[in-house]
Amino acid sequence: MSHTLLKASLASLLTLMALNAVAQSEGSTAPSVEPRLVISLETLLQYRYNVPRNSFADQVRLEDPFGVLTMELTQDERLGFRVQATVQREWPDSESVLNIPGPVDGNPVRFENNLVTEGVLLLPIGPAQLTFGRQKIHIGPDATDSLTASQLIPYYDAILLEVPVGSLLMTSVTSTIENRRASPDATSMTRDGYAFGENIIFYNIHYFSYEWERVRAGIGSQVVLARPHNNFQLGDFFPVFSWHNAEVEPFNMSLVADASVSLFPGLEAYLQIGYDDIDAETFGFNDSAVPTIDAYLGGVSYALNKEISARLQIGYTHYLWGMFDDDEFLARAIYRWYGDAGSESMPLKGPWGPGALWFQIDGELLFGDLLIEPEVRFLGTKPVDLYSTSYRKSQSVEDASRTWANFAGAEATYRFGELAAVSVRPGFWFGSDGASFGLEAHARFSVRYEG
Repeated sequence: MSHTLLKASLASLLTLMALNAVAQSEGSTAPSVEPRLVISLETLLQYRYNVPRNSFADQVRLEDPFGVLTMELTQDERLGFRVQATVQREWPDSESVLNIPGPVDGNPVRFENNLVTEGVLLLPIGPAQLTFGRQKIHIGPDATDSLTASQLIPYYDAILLEVPVGSLLMTSVTSTIENRRASPDATSMTRDGYAFGENIIFYNIHYFSYEWERVRAGIGSQVVLARPHNNFQLGDFFPVFSWHNAEVEPFNMSLVADASVSLFPGLEAYLQIGYDDIDAETFGFNDSAVPTIDAYLGGVSYALNKEISARLQIGYTHYLWGMFDDDEFLARAIYRWYGDAGSESMPLKGPWGPGALWFQIDGELLFGDLLIEPEVRFLGTKPVDLYSTSYRKSQSVEDASRTWANFAGAEATYRFGELAAVSVRPGFWFGSDGASFGLEAHARFSVRYEG
C-alpha cells in the first residue's frame, strides 16, 4: 500500500506541475524563445604512472572517461531535456596505465555498460525549477567539496525542486541510492524484510539559503532512509518539515548549516558545519551512548584577477560521521554504483568519509593559453570505515593515531582554443606509508554544435 500511495502521490505532483507550467505558458504574452540544440563530443586520453588509486572514490575523482557525448534541447535554459553518455573503462581495471577500454579474454572492448551518466527533464514552474532524472547535484559554499550533496558523486537519480522566494531559495531533493551489495560493504543482514536487493534506499534533502549583498547563509537537513518492508510515509518526502521533531523514523538524519562572506572584492571566506548527532548528556539530559558526531568544512578563496587565484581549505569529520545503528545498516551514508563487474561504493557525504582531517592549498596561474594549478594536501584518517565500524563511542578510536596520505604537485594545461588541450600532472605522494613519485598526462579533443 505504501508503494502505491507514494507512486500515486509523485505522479499527481508531476502532473500538477506540468499542467501549471503549460497554463502559465499559454497565459503569457511574452515572446517565445526558440529552442536551442547543443551536441558536444569529447574524447579524453589519460596516462598514469605510479598514481595510487586505492578505492572507488579515488578512481571517480582521478580517472577520465574515454569519451563523453552530451545532447541538450532547451528553451530559455529552463524547459527541455539533457542526456549524457560516457565510455568508461571498467572500474575494477585499476592497474592499467591508460583509460582506454582495452580488450581482455571474452571481452574485446572492456567498458562499462552503465553509460548514461545524465538524463533529465527540465521543467519550469513559474519562478521555480524542477529537474527530474539522473543528474549532478551540489549544495554548499565550496565549489568542489561538501558535507551534503556533492558534485564528487558520479550522479544522483533524483527529483530536484528549487523554489526562489525573493532572496530566499528552497532546495528539495528526493533521490534513491543503489542497493546491491558493493565492494566493500556489509557481509550479512539478518532482519526480516531488510536486505540487499530488496529495500529501497532514499537520500532526501531540504535546504534553505538566503543571500544578502555580501553574505550568504544556508541551513538544511539530509536523511538516508531504508526501512524493513519499505515502510515509508509521506512525511519522509516533505520539503518544508522537521524530520527530527516528527514521528517519522527511523532515519539517519544530519543537520547541515553554512555561511559565506565576501570580505572584499576577490576574497571570500566560508564555513560549513554538520551534526549527525548531538550528545544531550553534555547538557545534563539522558541520552544514548552515541557521542556528538560533527563535521566541519571551511576555507578562504582569493582571486587577484582572472589570471591568479588561490584557495585554502580545512576539513574534519568525526569517526562516526555518516554511520547509523548496526541493525539499520542500509541507512548508513554509503553511495553504491552498479557496474559490469559488480557494485562499487564510496562515502555519500563528505569528500573523505568518516574520521578524516585534511588541509589543502591549491591555486591557478594563467599565462595566456597555459594554466598552472599547484596543489598541496595533507590527509589524516582514523582506523574506521562505513562498513564495519560499530555505531557507538570508542575510546580506542579516539586515542588512535591517524594514518597520513599527503600529496604535493602541480598540473600544467595548454589549451588549443576550444578544440583541444593537453596537460601533465607530476606529483609526490608521501605520508605514513612512505613516499613515491607519480605522473599523469591527459589529452582532450572536443567538438560542439549549436543550432
